[in-house]
Amino acid sequence: MESDRKENIVCLNYGGVYTNFYSSVERCHSYNFIFKSNIDNLSLESYDAYIINLLIFKYKNANIEMLLEKIYALDKPVIIVYSSEVLDDFSGIKYLEKYFKIKFEKKDAAIIENSYDEYLPDRFNDYALSMVSKNGNGKAYIKNTNNCFILKFGKITIMHDNEISFKGRDDRTVKQKETLLINLLRSPVDEKKPDWINDIKILNEIKIEEKLEELEVKVKELEKTKNDMLKKLEKEKKYKELLYKSGESLVEIVKDVLIEMLNIPIQDLDQKKEDLSFMLNDKKILVEVKGINTAIKRENVSQIQRHIEDDAKKNNIDDDIIPNRYKGLLIINPYIKSSVVERQQKEFYSKTVIGDLMHYDICAIDTITLLGMFQKHRNGEIINLKDIILNNNYIQPNFSIIVNDNSK
Repeated sequence: MESDRKENIVCLNYGGVYTNFYSSVERCHSYNFIFKSNIDNLSLESYDAYIINLLIFKYKNANIEMLLEKIYALDKPVIIVYSSEVLDDFSGIKYLEKYFKIKFEKKDAAIIENSYDEYLPDRFNDYALSMVSKNGNGKAYIKNTNNCFILKFGKITIMHDNEISFKGRDDRTVKQKETLLINLLRSPVDEKKPDWINDIKILNEIKIEEKLEELEVKVKELEKTKNDMLKKLEKEKKYKELLYKSGESLVEIVKDVLIEMLNIPIQDLDQKKEDLSFMLNDKKILVEVKGINTAIKRENVSQIQRHIEDDAKKNNIDDDIIPNRYKGLLIINPYIKSSVVERQQKEFYSKTVIGDLMHYDICAIDTITLLGMFQKHRNGEIINLKDIILNNNYIQPNFSIIVNDNSK
């Protein structure tokens, strides 16, 4: 934290209780230390770093943990100071154990090796609470153990509360050494990697890079295959519109199905009337496509019959030969607002409607049944839709498409 201005460090304390660590930093003139004992309604953002006395847990404030997490989220240096004066079951210690996955043990505080800036903690009744963690970067280890008195988790430091003292080369004790605070309170800065370093290849770099290039080619191939499959999937899903669409959208998807299954050209006769037209065995097939929220009605049958009569009159065809020249096809999506499963329990054709279909020689197919036929056609089964249209007036609803869907 080297800067032209002094950094502002807030120290959160419990009441008037000051720690060894606080007593040391209070005399350090490299920073502005602001001591706070009231943790309620505390403004946090204005500070450059934070020193927290773990004794603040003695306030029994339910918001303490939330306050600490807010401090961590600011991504600024934090030092948490704990004391061996407290009992092992103290709530602050429990918080550290839980949040940072730390194990605390009583160890001789005098035996130190690999120290952090030659850190030398004093004894407290011949022992101190030391820490063990697989997640933190431990400093000031106790000899022949994995225990330490300083643990760093990124910008968060957890430190045992001993008097800050260091043994110099001349065996003298140096107090309030500022390098400790500088190291703990400043954010680590990574040295910038020079451009030329990428030109040097060591160990298995070249082989790994070649393998990565091969994998990149495969990834691109797989990505293309995936995109192609997604496009195919969307085209397949579009046929499900037979089950819920109405109007021109339903006409278009019915048209696609008929063209594929009959392998013939189909004309749009009158988009406004939602009709289609095509030829089968010298008969002109006029198609009425409907999406309705009821059963198939007599008026749906009479409507397609009127289209036939109108077209015959337009082309000067006598009434007595209409049956030889025309066939009506009613493709209808009934109970459109009900789920396909619910429609199984509903009646599609009344006896009166079936009688009208027979009388006018009109073939009626519901869209659920048509989709089932189309799926069988796609699966390689022979579905003679041409014969069905020419020689039938009423197709019993078939819900096989639902069974196939549920079995997946």
